[in-house]
Amino acid sequence: MKVLIAEDDERQLQNFSSFITKETNFEIVAKTTNGKDTIDKYLEVKPDVLFLDLDMPNIDGLGVLRNLKNQNDKRNIIVTSQSKELISNLYDFSNIYRLMPKPFQFDRAVYLAKEMYQENTLVSAKETIKNILSKLGFNPSVSGTSHFIELIFIKYQRRNKKLSLKDLYKIVSTDAGLLTATSIKWSIENALSSAKRFMNKDLLYSIFDDYNPAFEITISYLTDLIVNYLERKYKG
Repeated sequence: MKVLIAEDDERQLQNFSSFITKETNFEIVAKTTNGKDTIDKYLEVKPDVLFLDLDMPNIDGLGVLRNLKNQNDKRNIIVTSQSKELISNLYDFSNIYRLMPKPFQFDRAVYLAKEMYQENTLVSAKETIKNILSKLGFNPSVSGTSHFIELIFIKYQRRNKKLSLKDLYKIVSTDAGLLTATSIKWSIENALSSAKRFMNKDLLYSIFDDYNPAFEITISYLTDLIVNYLERKYKG
């Protein structure tokens, strides 16, 4: 997880940085002490999480949030502050994940970062599934494509449980409400059948490193290909 820490209190910055460097899977890619540098570094290093102190010189944290609002499509900013006035002006910032009034516990900050990263990864994974199916020729307006997205997403979320295709149909049908597992299966099969007209080996090779032309493109095989792709992309 790439971390950017924006904090003008040098002692707080040093202590917090030292704590984070002891955590596995965390990498501090930049540290800043004023708003302008924070904006510049954010756009340069594109961190997974920004710990942003609102009480900063040059441009305060509110200014940073406003500048990054159109550059950032994820809720990946954890805001810190001891200023009640600045906190009271926090509104309409969709890129804020959580607020931590100062003083805060460092382990709490790390927990929130991990929680946030997991949530953002799942959102990104679902968008990736949609994009892959679109490239493969699936019609986004038919229910079978929507059901297939949900099926693959559930398989990815619960991949350690080794769910069968039959199990996945049941879960999707339960989530869908009135639809049966058989109707879910039928709708996905129809969507796949239509999409196959646009598929060829070159296209499949260009997306999946582990594609094997000896295997027929079935719901099961395509699901496995996409889940494996997601595991590599998001490192399991």
